[in-house]
Amino acid sequence: MNQPPKNNLCLLARLRDLRDLRGEWLWSLLLIVSMLAGCAGKKIAANTTDPPADFTIEVYIHHFDADMSLATASMMGRAVRQTSQYLLEPNRDLRAIMGPWASDRIYPPPVRRLTYAQFQSLWKIIQVNHLLAEPTSPNGQVLMDHLGKRSSDPLGVPSPAILYRVRILAGGKSYEFSTTPQESPPTLALIAELVKLRTEDRAMRDLSPEH
Repeated sequence: MNQPPKNNLCLLARLRDLRDLRGEWLWSLLLIVSMLAGCAGKKIAANTTDPPADFTIEVYIHHFDADMSLATASMMGRAVRQTSQYLLEPNRDLRAIMGPWASDRIYPPPVRRLTYAQFQSLWKIIQVNHLLAEPTSPNGQVLMDHLGKRSSDPLGVPSPAILYRVRILAGGKSYEFSTTPQESPPTLALIAELVKLRTEDRAMRDLSPEH
């Protein structure tokens, strides 16, 4: 049986090596392209107006100055300062409870189901104000420490002493921080929107023909 010349065997071996290298190069190129596409997809998702499927907001407001009168404040002014809890679930159900019995350890009763546009508006507030990167503020930490000690006299914190504890779930990650209305106007804006959505529904029901 005729054998191919040695020179031809060497050439064939080199061609096989080149083919293997080309395959590895193409595989590496495809891997890089897919990684870049994934990163681009994450950036687009971070800026989209559509909330993530697991989008959740938990807000606990603790008013330390329990004896301070809020009678002179507007309804909104009282609502964003009184001890209360808000929970917005991924199915757009808004739950809330107000008063001294509010606690971050309970599951508040349902108030209403938001429209998708209202759901989007809350997500937009979070994105525009970068609340997923909001840190715990200095006074927020002081109030958290006093809350842990069950103290009602948070020394060194301007009165009225109001603590906002916020937890946002989005894209499989949990973002938590504690702050005060004075230190974080964006957080105050988010809570004011939750209050508006809660009270807006009650006002509409009060005006309905059935009442």
